[in-house]
Amino acid sequence: MAGSDVHPIWRHTKGVDVVDTPARGRRRRAPVVAAAAATLLLVGGAGVLLAACLPSNSRSSPATPGLASSPTPTVSVVPWSDRTDYQPAKRPPRETRAPTAPCAPSDLRLDGLTMEGATGHVGTWVNVRNAGSARCSLGGYPTLLGRDHSADAELTAIPVEHGTFFDLKRHERPATIDPGETGTVVIETALACGDQTAVYDYQDVRLVFDDGTRMSLDSELTSSCGIRIGSWYRDNAAPDPPSRFAHLKITIEPARTARPGSTLEYVVRLANTGDSAIDPTPCPGFRQLLSPWTETSNAKLGKPIVYDTWRLNCDQVGTLTPGEAARFAMRVDVPDEVSSDALAIDWWLIDSKTTRTATARIDVARPPR
Repeated sequence: MAGSDVHPIWRHTKGVDVVDTPARGRRRRAPVVAAAAATLLLVGGAGVLLAACLPSNSRSSPATPGLASSPTPTVSVVPWSDRTDYQPAKRPPRETRAPTAPCAPSDLRLDGLTMEGATGHVGTWVNVRNAGSARCSLGGYPTLLGRDHSADAELTAIPVEHGTFFDLKRHERPATIDPGETGTVVIETALACGDQTAVYDYQDVRLVFDDGTRMSLDSELTSSCGIRIGSWYRDNAAPDPPSRFAHLKITIEPARTARPGSTLEYVVRLANTGDSAIDPTPCPGFRQLLSPWTETSNAKLGKPIVYDTWRLNCDQVGTLTPGEAARFAMRVDVPDEVSSDALAIDWWLIDSKTTRTATARIDVARPPR
């Protein structure tokens, strides 16, 4: 070094070239690994170490087994879309049947009773199955027999009115049913209807067909508002279309936290776990729900604070082959006021009445107090 009597000293020890620079009574060592001989040049008192080049036939170190030479590819994310005009799968058209020969009561079997209530009305659905070998029709209003609760009461006709609160347009009358199918009639009762105090109370109720054949319902009827009965019908509701997404697995990739008053962004992954390809077009809808979460019950509480529906942005995705997946960007606005410390994100895929669902938990981030 200029103006100094301290000079670097070079030496070679077991393939390691070392530059010793004495300074202030101590020697500092700077090891330099050399693949071949090294040369030290002193220029103006300064030391410069030049290492010789590797031989031309040298090779780089082989890759370590088990380590990927490049990052594992990930499925790109389909961007968010604000569209809401999703197209549910179309239902097959209803089948309209022309009446045919009347059903023989000997070919009919009771197929169970179901009861439901709505706005003070109680309905008893009597389902009768065609156990014969041919299509037949059930029409008109059957009559009812029953016993009152007095001892040794005789079977008597139950007074009824025609038409019920539960009659629907999709009910096809008469009930033209194939072997194994059911025809239905509804009996309506009620227990509250203003100032009426009359009570109709019958046990051992029986249904009577047009030819006088009786079928025991093993049931009771109690009503303070009279008893009504509908005509025989076949439920001609359009069947649900086959599910396109029965083998679609939904996974939510949530953000770490949700901030009140902000837009939460996350990702939904849809994977084909079946044996055949899935064509997502026409694009279905999806629904996002945010609900309060509690740690004590590890479940959602109360009704959702966010409930919105959108169209899945699947136009450019194409068919998902078995094992293939697609990832979709999602966003949902978090309300300004969130009382819970965590939220549940529910994600529903909507395709007619067929839905696939997934749920994830996310913490609520709050500013420091």
